[in-house]
Amino acid sequence: MIPGVPGNIGFDVGENSALSPEVMLDSLESGQIDVSITWQPAIGGFLNRHPDLEVVAVPNERTLGSPEQYAFPMSMGVRGDDRALQKRLDDVIAKHQAELTAILTQHGVKLYAPQ
Repeated sequence: MIPGVPGNIGFDVGENSALSPEVMLDSLESGQIDVSITWQPAIGGFLNRHPDLEVVAVPNERTLGSPEQYAFPMSMGVRGDDRALQKRLDDVIAKHQAELTAILTQHGVKLYAPQ
């Protein structure tokens, strides 16, 4: 909820593991809300289930700079002494890199090579 803004609804999908970000899209389709403002990587994977919704990208001044401003490295971790599991994960990622990249691209996630 936004204090002082009547009629708004907050969706705390980050704090409630029982809620999916898709609840926001469902609320739009049902007419419970008129507009949803969210971060694309959080909702992009669910948009293909809601083809009738109009999506409008709203850039802000930070998006006009270099891509590093919105680059968030993703990682997996294993226990420091578990080299076997680390190798297995690295091998799976390497073997399926094209598939992983295709999935991310399909959902509109922009990829940047590490520098």
